Amino acid sequence: MNTNKELINLTSLLDFSNKLTQNLSEEFIINSTLFTIIGKLGICGLKVVKIIDGNESETYSKGKLQCEILEEDFIRINDKISFRFYLGDKLIGSGISDLELQYVKLILSIATTALENYYNFKELQIQKVQAEKKSQLLETLFEISRSFSGLTSEEKIIKALAFNIMGQLTTDKFAVVKTNEATTILKNNLNISDEELSNLVPKLGKIKLNSDLDKQFKEKIKIITPMNISGKTEGYLLIGPKMFGDYDEQDYSFVLSLATTAISALENERLIQEEIEKKRLETELGLATEIQNKLLPPSKLETDKFCYFGLTHQSNEVGGDYFDYVKISENKYLFVIADVTGKGMPAALIMSNIQAAIQSLAPIEKDLKALVNAVNKVVYYNTSKDMFITAFFCLLDTNNNTIEYINAGHFYPILTNNGKLKELRIGGVILGFIPSPIDYNSEILPFEDSLVMYTDGLNEAKDPNGNDLGIEGVKKIVAETTHLSPEKAVNYILDSVKKYTDNHQLEDDISIVVLKRK
Repeated sequence: MNTNKELINLTSLLDFSNKLTQNLSEEFIINSTLFTIIGKLGICGLKVVKIIDGNESETYSKGKLQCEILEEDFIRINDKISFRFYLGDKLIGSGISDLELQYVKLILSIATTALENYYNFKELQIQKVQAEKKSQLLETLFEISRSFSGLTSEEKIIKALAFNIMGQLTTDKFAVVKTNEATTILKNNLNISDEELSNLVPKLGKIKLNSDLDKQFKEKIKIITPMNISGKTEGYLLIGPKMFGDYDEQDYSFVLSLATTAISALENERLIQEEIEKKRLETELGLATEIQNKLLPPSKLETDKFCYFGLTHQSNEVGGDYFDYVKISENKYLFVIADVTGKGMPAALIMSNIQAAIQSLAPIEKDLKALVNAVNKVVYYNTSKDMFITAFFCLLDTNNNTIEYINAGHFYPILTNNGKLKELRIGGVILGFIPSPIDYNSEILPFEDSLVMYTDGLNEAKDPNGNDLGIEGVKKIVAETTHLSPEKAVNYILDSVKKYTDNHQLEDDISIVVLKRK
């Protein structure tokens, strides 16, 4: 009889084991275990409590448990999940025999194996889904990166960013802020104002999680991601709440990668725009240089009464330096040196207007004051209000060996007579500041030795400590050139300036003109 009973129990155990292996479901395994034990033992009830991390999670029960609980057992699936079984009293008879208890333990052992298989299978499924998500995420990010690389404007990059955020995260609530030089809000579609966002940005470097935000922002900003390039934070990508559900780890990874891709695209776009602007400036610089060079007269002029040499030493940026001379008559020559405010093409174009005006007006306006007023009128009515010209006009009379000059706000040319240096200051306001007529003053002086005219790039040349050469420095250098020819004098002055600046790049053009009596 015992052998028969044991055989029946062995057969039922095998049937039970086969049954559990055919259906990987926690509920099915637990319910099958409950039914098997209750049916074989004839007990009043059975309860199973699922425990996760030490806390009761779910309860399965069959039968009535108002009766006395005779036995309880405990099985552990892994470090996180376990089950506790409570066995009720028998319906007929009393107590559970040792054989029946052994049977229960065998059933629970089979159930434990089945549950372990179920959780292992479930974990594999989760890992498979995660792997598929990661693969899909990588593929998506690759496509995003490839699409961003072809975008050439900030507007298109932001639109692509919005499209991908909506497609992957199901939200249109986001903001993009750049912080590399100043705080610049490129896009703000969060439910906060630009002012609030600007005030929040300086604090973002210390905020790691949404929970660290002030209460007013916690529901409006769910993800804070720095946008880094080479380890340096260049901005932030802020994501608002999802339309449905919460964000998971995959979403956080996606946002982090998207932020890196977006800031790289924005930085590339900035560099491209810088290069375009650089090329534009180089083209403009080339044109301005060409205009300036074409406007300048031949460097040398020599007559039986005097000799002349003029030269412009250009800096990185073409300024508005201009010098010229016009033969008025057999014994009269007009010499002009001027400096236009500003750089590049605008200054070069104004300079061309001055040159045209002087060349056309000088033979007509015999009086120097009338000529300067006529040029001032042209400048005033043909330039913007923020553009002005300093100029020096000098009329040389070779019969009388005199010069008449007007200084219109220009740095003082230096006249040398008998070894004495004189700054030529007499004149009036700069050209283009007020309309003509202007009561300019003039002065007539004997011309016995030489006249040095220059633009402000000379006296504003700086030494390595940032100190200007200044008018006294210019006079000192000029005093050392009185015995030289105009060409040698100009070169000596330039060499002296280079020595003073320690051969550093000049910040402004330098024009020097030397007129010397024979």
